[in-house]
Amino acid sequence: MLGSTRGLAESAPGVDAFNLVDKFDLLTSVSGGGWFLSRLLYSRTFLTLMEMMAANPSQASKNFMKGYMDGWLQKAQKSARPYFTGFDSALQFFGGVAAVDTVYWGDYILNSGGWSGYIANLLFYTSGGDIDNTTTLGDALPWANGKTWLACHSLVTPSPNGAYQSASLYAKTADLLAVEAEEYLYTLNTSAALPPYTPARFSVSLGTNHTKAPVSYTASGALPSSARGQWLASEMYSTIAETDTQTLGTFDMFVDNARGLPVNRVVAAASAALGGFIYTAAGRGELEAVVKVLLDQKVTNVASRFPVWAAISTRDPFEAAETIVSPIIGGYAETTVETNGQLASNGVLPLVDGGYTDTCGIGHAVSVGATTVTAFCSLSNLQLLFSSAKQDIRTFATYFQAGFVPTNSFPIFDFEDTNYGGFGSAQAYAEHQVKTRFVRVGVDPLKFSANITVGTINVITKSNLWFGIEGGKEVILNIISGGTAPVLGVGAFENFADFSVGLETIVDDLASAMGTSSKGTRMLQSWFSP
Repeated sequence: MLGSTRGLAESAPGVDAFNLVDKFDLLTSVSGGGWFLSRLLYSRTFLTLMEMMAANPSQASKNFMKGYMDGWLQKAQKSARPYFTGFDSALQFFGGVAAVDTVYWGDYILNSGGWSGYIANLLFYTSGGDIDNTTTLGDALPWANGKTWLACHSLVTPSPNGAYQSASLYAKTADLLAVEAEEYLYTLNTSAALPPYTPARFSVSLGTNHTKAPVSYTASGALPSSARGQWLASEMYSTIAETDTQTLGTFDMFVDNARGLPVNRVVAAASAALGGFIYTAAGRGELEAVVKVLLDQKVTNVASRFPVWAAISTRDPFEAAETIVSPIIGGYAETTVETNGQLASNGVLPLVDGGYTDTCGIGHAVSVGATTVTAFCSLSNLQLLFSSAKQDIRTFATYFQAGFVPTNSFPIFDFEDTNYGGFGSAQAYAEHQVKTRFVRVGVDPLKFSANITVGTINVITKSNLWFGIEGGKEVILNIISGGTAPVLGVGAFENFADFSVGLETIVDDLASAMGTSSKGTRMLQSWFSP
């Protein structure tokens, strides 16, 4: 939406399309939002596509399919196994084109070697080749000069005294007992009771020669200074090795050479939505069952292919980790003391989607000093930033995806009215404000998209160790809600062409609205006008 809003500014009196984000010093992205923001930052081809769609809303769907969707869908289909065409026909019969798109997408991920390879291909083919393996965070387009980008993600932090003691890189099940007989497990060697995930961010000063990251990788004090990773190998149900990594410290491999980090690996880590499945045997089993049924493949250690693995001991953290991890998850070899030692000596650790800790990127923005935040965020995700009960002193809460995969929320906001307008909790009061004070932008019915609504909420920060946020500071939240996500989600068992139709209706509706003086358009213009 940022791209189309940028282009649509040409329809708004007094707003220059090329200066639309001039007033913003900080850009944050979470999950799939990083796919689009990275292309706006690093792909002139994609930037031109967005401006073309905004200039001609009635052709937005056609142009988006041609310039974005077709390239990687065709690549996915061509990469599928030879006998897949027959399976394609069966899926068309049972589930239509939506099922076919999803299966091709899943097969493409596995054929790419996992999430990192898939995102590298996705960015390459949807950017017209502008973003490849050599594109680094220091290669941004001139329009972004002077801004800071935070690619928000989550550091997997199991701990012996936490709710989750370990995460699994590798698990081999004994055939007769259906018990995981051989494993490589990861934990943090610390006495602190940590949340399953700790908020983290890659950061870069765009358009400068600053090599070092402008902000810390994790909040100061979020992790104990003495914390170390620990790798454990088991064989036939017995531990054969237990080896510590070096001290995690300040994650220098992500900070000291931020400009040199590869864009595709950074974006992959920040969007690794299935990465949390490494936490539970049920999660790992479900992914392997889905792959077996839908893709007719027996793939080992499916869950381990969805985080992005990094090594803390080198300036090339992603390549170093992949060199060690890929052979492990590629087969069912026996666990060894030597391999466990490699994992530990290189400080290999898993990174997953930012949505496991901060679904809107708002927490990270506030943690580095932002006092006015304009964010694309749904009501359900916004509510996670507030406590669900009065006098709730918890600094994080854990809920679950698919019934068993842990996800964290961090209540970082409160209201000046501690009675919450009589609604019982800050979370309920936030919902009330969204439903009663937010206004719609545009009037036309949208296809495959929720209505675009906008509104402002004034909040007070709550002290939060994990984000490094001090309590008692006033923050203004300008929220833009809606879009295709509430209707189409991430696209699983949806017709991918529907995203193009949905986008066209959004662009067309916004273009019409920009020519009016409705409250919603006035709010948008005030938020984005320099």
